[in-house]
Amino acid sequence: MANNNGGRRPSDVIDDLNARIDRLVQAFEAELAAMTAAAIAKTAGVMLKSLTVEGDTILRTRANARALRDIAKTIKVELGRAGVRELIEEFGATLAGQMPLFDEILSLIGAASGRRLSVDWTEADREFFASRQLTVESGLETIIESAALAAQRRVMFTAGGLPFGDLVEAINVGMRVPVAEAVTLAETSQAAFWRTITDQGFQKIEKGLPAGSVRYRYEGPKDKLTRPFCQRLLARTKREGLTRAEIDALDNGQLPDAFHTAGGYRCRHQWVAEIVDTRRRRAA
Repeated sequence: MANNNGGRRPSDVIDDLNARIDRLVQAFEAELAAMTAAAIAKTAGVMLKSLTVEGDTILRTRANARALRDIAKTIKVELGRAGVRELIEEFGATLAGQMPLFDEILSLIGAASGRRLSVDWTEADREFFASRQLTVESGLETIIESAALAAQRRVMFTAGGLPFGDLVEAINVGMRVPVAEAVTLAETSQAAFWRTITDQGFQKIEKGLPAGSVRYRYEGPKDKLTRPFCQRLLARTKREGLTRAEIDALDNGQLPDAFHTAGGYRCRHQWVAEIVDTRRRRAA
């Protein structure tokens, strides 16, 4: 059926969503990297004043050992001063920006089936979405805090008689993996939040339709980064969409609940509903 959306398809909306997520995550990663580098530099300055150093070597003294035990606290303070908490809250606030894209994809689905589709979000829905946003922010904060502890553990194992420059490098290495984990969570949470919106919205749409009217296609890129799990779903749902029960039975091998997590961490694919004529299916 022709529509008045300039030839736009649901797959185009998914492309726009992925481009949006890429921009937001890249900006988050760049700012987090800059803030982390600044915090590490400040921490190094604090430690240089606190430690007794002979030449460039940290002396093996009780006072130095006590000072090194405070590295995690110092890193957390400096991360706070650099604005990491505000960055995480700003990132969390971007999740709500996906709502207009859902409105568009709902309009396209409706146009393809000759229906006018819309969703009335309740206060309970809005509270649920807000709670998901806070969960994302809390997860990011936990990872960043663990980064400070990881850096301290690395320092405590290597600091005896260590050159001061190596101490700074140990902090850098200790922070590197958890910060990368924060970026992974940031990207995964953006995609998962979209699936939360679509789950809530499509469930509302399904309630007003005959049983079996809504099926789901797997949409998103097919390139060298596409996992075998996602490649199989792209091919399978191109022929015919899956029911929600069939999706719930899938196992992506990484995360539970394939509707909300799709192919797993950093997956770029999404479930898109389509409304089918159940009478034609029965006749076939």
